[in-house]
Parts: sequence; structure tokens; C-alpha cells
Amino acid sequence: MRKIATLLMALPFLLGTFGCVSSYKHVLVSVVDAETGAPIPGAKVATLYHVESKLSRASRRTSEATTDNEGKAMLLANYLPIESVILQKRKNDLFSPSYRVSINNKNYHDYRGILPLYATDKALLERPPDFIPMEPDIVIQLLSEKSKDAQRGEARNEGLSNERKAEELLSNLKGTWPENISEEIGELLAHKCWFTATKTPAFTPEDRYQITKAVLGRSGNIYYKASEIRWVSPSMVIVESGFIRSGVYLSILQRDGKRWTVVAHYLWLIS
Repeated sequence: MRKIATLLMALPFLLGTFGCVSSYKHVLVSVVDAETGAPIPGAKVATLYHVESKLSRASRRTSEATTDNEGKAMLLANYLPIESVILQKRKNDLFSPSYRVSINNKNYHDYRGILPLYATDKALLERPPDFIPMEPDIVIQLLSEKSKDAQRGEARNEGLSNERKAEELLSNLKGTWPENISEEIGELLAHKCWFTATKTPAFTPEDRYQITKAVLGRSGNIYYKASEIRWVSPSMVIVESGFIRSGVYLSILQRDGKRWTVVAHYLWLIS
């Protein structure tokens, strides 16, 4: 009872110490255009703190500012070597914030969190509280809406080009899987090949055994299963395989005599 009474008497003091541990540093953030490097004024930047324990004594007072004409904004951020937690010992070797940037105008539209590199955190940890940086500690690069539109257009054109190439390869596909094709085109080709291949077995039980063995042997995991085999040509099959409730893959196998070998392997779907 005496221990409980002592704890109850000390509780107001303990609660009063919440959020009192701090070592705020001046952190200069720069926001620039990802392509031109030009400064971006009017972007809002702020600190964010992850709340891991309600008993933490580390101050989580956030700081927010708007970038000036030079694309720069000064923030105050709490950096501690160890996060002090009442009645607990911390194993973390560093308490630090992440950062957020947001902007919405005719040229830029972005909202994201930024996680600085450990080297940056370590350097800021050792910074004196009254030090005012002249050079940016954190540089955030944003793509303009014009650049995003251009990239989306390029991606669409590339996608159409890959689609045409995969169709062309499929029409000329014989008994050999094409070499030196990109991962994107290979994956498209495998997907198209799966739907055009026949489900009718054109191989012997020994072939089925060797095909399954080759696919499962590639994984080396006892939970990896080969669910279906489809026939592409007399010397090529495509196999659906993977883990239950996980990723499913398409494996391309070619026959050399009685031996079947996996020559290509592509993601099919994520369940």
C-alpha cells in the first residue's frame, strides 16, 4: 500500500514531465524543381513526429513554414540521442522527426512525407541549438504538373510500343523464347502467351513430372506450388506457380530432349 501511495503521489510530477525533453535545432529546408533546380516559393513544409509511446517525454511540438522566393524555409526540429520514456528504457539510438511538404497551385500539386537520411539526422543531432544554417539541410525536389503530364504521355507511348512489340513477338513465337527483351515486354508477352496457350496436355506423364520438378526446384521452397501447365508448342510450356495467398508467377520452360529448363520467369498477379 505504501508503494502504491508513493506512486500516486509521484504521478502528478511524472505527468508534468511529459514532453519536456527537447533539443530543438534550426533546420533549413529547400524546395526546388526536380528538373530545372529552380526554387519553388509558396510550398508549406512542416515537421512530423511518430508517436510510439504515450509515456514519451520527448517534445513533439511541430514547426511549419512557407518557402520564400528562394524556395527556402527555416524549421525547428527536435533531435535527441535517446527518446526518454517514463518507466521504460529506450533502445532507439535517435529521436528525430520526418518532414512534410505540400503545395497546390497552377504549376505544382504535391503532398508527401519526407524521411531524411540517417547521415542527415546524425549531423543535425550534433548541431548546437543556436546554430543558424546558411545552406539547406534538406532539399526536396518536386515535379511540376507540366513535367508530370509529359512523363505520363511518355509512359503511355512506351506502354503502347511495348504492347505492339509483345503482339509481334507472340505472332512469331515458335519453340524458343525470345532473348534480350526487356522485363516489361517479357511480362506482357508471358501474359498474352498464357491466354493463347492450350490447356490440352500434349506431353507425357514424365514430361509433367520433369516440368513440375524444374519449376519447384527453381524456388527451393516446399510451400511453392505449380498449379497449371499450358502448352505453347511441342517444345515450350508456360506454368502458373507460386505461394498460396501470395504472389503468382508465370514460368516459361523449353525442352531439350527429355530435359525441361526454365528460361523466363515473370510476375503474374499478387493475391
